[in-house]
Amino acid sequence: SNLGVCIESSPADVMLSLGTEGYDIIASEMRYVMNLCSFEECIFSKSSAYENEKEFRFYFKPKDNYMKDGCKKGITLNVCPETMIHRVYFSPFIRKEAAILQKALIENSFDYMRDKISIIEL
Repeated sequence: SNLGVCIESSPADVMLSLGTEGYDIIASEMRYVMNLCSFEECIFSKSSAYENEKEFRFYFKPKDNYMKDGCKKGITLNVCPETMIHRVYFSPFIRKEAAILQKALIENSFDYMRDKISIIEL
């Protein structure tokens, strides 16, 4: 969907902000390619149509055998958003009125988010 947000951070601040004690972490800049071929390529590759995102991706692999008690979906990490989030950009495809309301709600609820949110316009 093009109705999302972009969270700007740095790989170092993302790592500092996450509680990752139980995980091995693989991290890499994304590669932007014309065609994806294999699962391994998909982990750190995206269609070249997204090249402007300049994404950095993290892959979290549990250190213990988390499958022993059955298949679990997803992982849970403690996050410190004050450390992680440098800026937030609302997609220009979000209705402006909705973006303004969301921005105000976030800034009024979280002091550390004041002056960190931008509404992108076309």
